[in-house]
Amino acid sequence: MSSADERAARLAGYPPVSATTIHGGGAALFALPFLGVGAFLGAAGLGLVALPAESLRAPLWTLGLLGAAFGLAGSSLLAHGLGGLLKAGRLADLAATHPREPWRGDHEWEGRRLVPRERPFAFGALAGGGAGLALLAVLNAVVFGDEAPWTARAIVVLFDVLVAAGLGELARRAAQRARHGRVEVVLERFPVHPGDVLRGVVRADADLARFDALRLTLRCVEEAYEATGRAGERSARVVCAERFARTLEARAADVERGALAFAFALPADAPTTALAAHPARFWDLELVAEREGLDLEARFLVPIYADASARRAAA
Repeated sequence: MSSADERAARLAGYPPVSATTIHGGGAALFALPFLGVGAFLGAAGLGLVALPAESLRAPLWTLGLLGAAFGLAGSSLLAHGLGGLLKAGRLADLAATHPREPWRGDHEWEGRRLVPRERPFAFGALAGGGAGLALLAVLNAVVFGDEAPWTARAIVVLFDVLVAAGLGELARRAAQRARHGRVEVVLERFPVHPGDVLRGVVRADADLARFDALRLTLRCVEEAYEATGRAGERSARVVCAERFARTLEARAADVERGALAFAFALPADAPTTALAAHPARFWDLELVAEREGLDLEARFLVPIYADASARRAAA
């Protein structure tokens, strides 16, 4: 195996662990107007609310779809906010019960076993995707069902292409999971401290020895909230920056008994994991296994926490 050097860079397009820049009660309250508008438009689309005929420039069913878009967006925010409040309460109880074990109050770990991380709040992601599709269907119906300017049609076509690309990526990931099955990482110890050596093995349903090349990358990623737009129309998004990275390259010969062993030396001043923080800081272990046809890709959150016993000894 060979090791790459440390580097620091902004990670364009890297998936954060934070679903959005608003959390907890704020997200739940922000969801209420979306749910209200969605309910009103949905009722109008079903004919339950009478609207002046001269105000309608599109079929009633488009109002129903628009209502579904607002309703799904609101449901996504509500699930994110309430889920975050419940999780924060559980973690706070664990932190109070185990003050010398900071990992207990930061994330719901499964011990030495790490499973691939998915985008947080799967329901929220599905609801958000459904809202986008419903809104896009309304835009297509309005723009292509009326004498709309070519610029408006061009913009909607661009959104169509982007959504098609996103659906294609989802289909690729589903095919990857169906072909290669499950993959997991088992660490030698839990948690791992700065200055330690992170050791473990990667196991998968697929035979790792059949892949042409295997690559493991350990990253420390720090999130930030970045404001975009002009004054009066500003919004925020989650961006990721890389504070540490090291890569191990492997081949089929490095796989023993279906498992790929790895070891990463951590610097003594390595930043620690802070998943409960907003914005978060996290360590990611990324697996990329290449072969003809369909690669295997997975990312795992890694528990890097300060050694409380070492701090007590130093004191």
